[in-house]
Amino acid sequence: MFASYGAALGYAGNLLLDHQDPITRILGAFTILLGLLLLGAFERLPLAGRTFRPGYHPRAGLAGGAAPGA
Repeated sequence: MFASYGAALGYAGNLLLDHQDPITRILGAFTILLGLLLLGAFERLPLAGRTFRPGYHPRAGLAGGAAPGA
């Protein structure tokens, strides 16, 4: 079992190393876009200032507060 995990993760690591430059460029552009979004550069976009909140409200009490980390 551990040998199969090692082989699979080794293959995934080789695959990521082969495509390291494009992955780095894409993630860098994504980071820059998120930074610009936080600075307010995209205020006119409809989803730019939107806040996403889960609709789940846990029960009050000791067990209810520990589940979501509140």
